[in-house]
Amino acid sequence: GAYFLTKNYGVGLKYHFYSGNGDGDLYNGDKAVSCEFDETTHFIGASLHGRWFLGTRWEIPVNISVGNVHNKLSDYHEAVFYIDNTEFFEYNNDYRVPRFYSRYDMTCNAIGIMFAAGIRYRIIPAIAIGIYADGMFSGAKKQMATDYAGKSIDIDVSRKMNKIGFSGGLDFSF
Repeated sequence: GAYFLTKNYGVGLKYHFYSGNGDGDLYNGDKAVSCEFDETTHFIGASLHGRWFLGTRWEIPVNISVGNVHNKLSDYHEAVFYIDNTEFFEYNNDYRVPRFYSRYDMTCNAIGIMFAAGIRYRIIPAIAIGIYADGMFSGAKKQMATDYAGKSIDIDVSRKMNKIGFSGGLDFSF
């Protein structure tokens, strides 16, 4: 939400929630990593808002926010394959010796920045319909992990938590 100090500029509090799941493969020289996980991300921070009117009914809203990003990967499974493509294995070029890693969850907190812009049409002064594009950008230096036995460990791996999204909906003004 936002409180407008003038007709065009205001301050507010921004909350953003993302939930999804993913899987993927990464190849790096003689190593391939395959992983799958469920992910939730919460962003909360202070925001600056601007809006510009195009006539009496159309409006261009924008905002920028800086705040805390809490990210959690649940049910995380990773398989690391070491690939040996030497002549010794000429009959089986894709020889792999897998190593499996699993974590119950991996969490991290970091400072993030969020941008949003859109266009709104005011149906009546208190209700508008709009479409928006937004982006959240953050990076974590360290992650806290809990394995399936309940043991906690720090993982010193940096990870980017960038999200880009599009949305539409009703806006209410009070």
